[in-house]
Amino acid sequence: MKNIINTIEAPATINYSQAIEINNTLYLSGQIPLNPKTMELESSNIEKQTQQILDNIQAILKKSNYCFENIIKIITYVTNLDDFIKINKIYNKAFSNIASVRSLIEVSTLPKNSNIMVEIIASK
Repeated sequence: MKNIINTIEAPATINYSQAIEINNTLYLSGQIPLNPKTMELESSNIEKQTQQILDNIQAILKKSNYCFENIIKIITYVTNLDDFIKINKIYNKAFSNIASVRSLIEVSTLPKNSNIMVEIIASK
């Protein structure tokens, strides 16, 4: 059975779910660095944007009874590949003991002109 996940601790969505769980696997919609209280982009600084996304992901994971250790795949979209080192520093702090696979993809633009968007897949 499909379990639809939504929490007020992460940015609200329009016409889609924050996450869906099926067969002990959680699929998160792409997260941009929106502050869930203001629904505005968190800064234009890539480090702050990355941290806001991780905070939003953590809120969705918590609502779903998952944690960062359950993440198996991280897909990151950026508008500038040169930001990789800065993003990776934030990731290395958050995921220091986590074995997951990652992809980084450069795109021309992201919703609300964000510099970064992250999707994850987690499994129990």
